Amino acid sequence: MNQGTYEWLESVAMKMGEDALKELNQKINEDKDDNGRMNAYTESTYSLLVHPFEEVQSRLSEIFAQGYLQGKNVELDDEKIGIIETIYQHYDFFEQQLGAFFETYEPRGCDFDKASFILNSFLHFTATGEHVSFEKGEKEFWKPKLGTAEQWMTFVSSLLWLRNGKPESYMKSYSELVGLYMVGVEQEKNRLHDIITSSPYYKSHEVKDEHLYYHLASGEETGTVRVDVVGTHRVRYYTPEMKGIKLTEKIRRRMTFTPPDWVKELSFALGKL
Repeated sequence: MNQGTYEWLESVAMKMGEDALKELNQKINEDKDDNGRMNAYTESTYSLLVHPFEEVQSRLSEIFAQGYLQGKNVELDDEKIGIIETIYQHYDFFEQQLGAFFETYEPRGCDFDKASFILNSFLHFTATGEHVSFEKGEKEFWKPKLGTAEQWMTFVSSLLWLRNGKPESYMKSYSELVGLYMVGVEQEKNRLHDIITSSPYYKSHEVKDEHLYYHLASGEETGTVRVDVVGTHRVRYYTPEMKGIKLTEKIRRRMTFTPPDWVKELSFALGKL
């Protein structure tokens, strides 16, 4: 699609939305009773309002699906068009499901970059039957840490069934991916435990609110390392000059303090967040 066509479609969509909302607000105001209350709107009324928008969205998604296949030099196929159309029309659903997974099992940001990469990979796979490489390079933050291309394509495919009220394949695929991550989680927790407890600054540790807290000290300076249920860690430290400052102010101004050398040393050993 060239830039001119894209801008035209954008302007049409905006005008449709503005005109529809203007008319809807006008009609709602006309339907209010003498006390300014709206009369009851039934489910059928809602469906009547929403259906035309869904029809437009469905048609646009179909057009884009056909264009996607043509852009890949792939012969048009009803099944492929149907799958790609569903992804386009309900993109938010698929993106949110994947984003939520990464927020839980890879909670270090870029959740939706990974979701976008996987969905684009799925579109390519649907069109061509070819898998995109999921091998993660050092700076490829948009790729998931674990899972093969086949496993992620199966997971997205299961989301199609989930959206239609059939969760069986989704539950199986989800459990398989979670199993991979939980193995990695235990390995990461063990790694952190060994590093922290062998540090000369380590004093004790405790479980609190489903988190593992390691308590550290170096002279008058103290600190904690919090490890959550999926192995993500966070280092906190407190120096004498920070005493007397309100907790909220400590958190806000933390970046104005230069971490002590022992905190830098431990943070480096643990690995950057």
